[in-house]
Formats: sequence, C-alpha cells, structure tokens
Amino acid sequence: MRLQKISVCDLSCSDSNTRRSEGQDEDDGGGNDRDAYRDMLVTSLLIMACFFLLIVSARLGADIMYSGKERTTPGDNNSSCSGSGAPSHPAGQHPQCPPSWIAVQGKCYFFSEEKTTQEESINKCAESGSTLATVREREETLQRLIRITGQKFWIGLINTGVKIPGKWEGKWTDGSTVVIETDGVWSCAVMGRILSLENCYTEHRWICERNTAE
Repeated sequence: MRLQKISVCDLSCSDSNTRRSEGQDEDDGGGNDRDAYRDMLVTSLLIMACFFLLIVSARLGADIMYSGKERTTPGDNNSSCSGSGAPSHPAGQHPQCPPSWIAVQGKCYFFSEEKTTQEESINKCAESGSTLATVREREETLQRLIRITGQKFWIGLINTGVKIPGKWEGKWTDGSTVVIETDGVWSCAVMGRILSLENCYTEHRWICERNTAE
C-alpha cells in the first residue's frame, strides 16, 4: 500500500483556495444585497414622484374649477349713491341692483354713511335715478336695518305745506300721506328707531330707493 506524501505547501495552497472560494461567495452575496437595496430605493423614488404628480394635478384641477365659477356682479358704477360708504349686506345683494345697494321686496335700497342736509340728500338720490326711500311702519326689513345702524336717516316723507294746528303732514312718493304731532318747530321727517321731525338743515344719513333693473 502506497502512501501519498502531502507537503506543507500543498496544505497551505488548499487552505488558501478554500478561503478565496468563501470570500468570493461572500462578495457574491453582498453584491446581491446591494442590487436588491438599489432596486428598492429606485422603486420608492418612483412611487414618491407619482404621488407628487397626483397632488399637483389635483391642485391644478381645483384651481381651474374655482376660477371657472367666479362671477362679477353687474351694477351701475356711475351711481353717486353707490359709494364705498354704504353698509355691506351680501345676503340682500341682487344682480339687478347696483353694487352697495340691497334688494328688499323687489326694490333696491342704498344706505349712506355720509351725512348731509335733507335737500342735498334728495339731490344725491336723484343723481343715481332714485328717490329718498319710502319707509312705512310695515316695512319691517328696512326698519330692522335702520335700528341695527343706530342712526337717523332722511327718508322720502316730504312736508305737504298744509297747515294743521299741532300737526305736521307729509307725503310719500306714491301720494299717500302721514300726519305727525308736532310743536310746529321742525319741518322735515327722519327715520331712526321711530319716525320723527327735525330741522331740515341738520345733517343725517339718507336712504335712496329705486326699482330693480329690467
């Protein structure tokens, strides 16, 4: 029986080859892990990019829809009674009333914030094709708006000039009349919390009235 001689060099070379083989296997395993991580990273970035594009598209679509719904309210910009001084009542705004006017029971009304005499308030309303407003006791909406302001307003109740002892007679634009008890000193009607008489040259706010546009 022959015994094969194995030298120390043979053992060393064999061990070295074994380690190289194991190292190569480890390198191959590490490379596979890096490839898998890179693929996962790329996939995540693509998903994030798609999500971002979806958000941008949705936002642009919403902006386009909103801009398509915007409308401007037509009005008479030449009206001298449609200034920025009028109180804002968006709920009562009517498309057939000028800006800063409100619609009540089929008519347009303007509440001024500026103050002037009764004669000048008549002129102010006339310039916008309107008259001082008729505000009867049954006009609950107008009465309520006047009370909210806490102010007195010149209205369209004009003295008839009829002499009645202890009384004052006024006429609305429709021809109907109202008689108020007075001491005979004042001659112009104002509407605040109640209907009262004052000096015609006292400066108060005013209310204009006009029909809605056809």
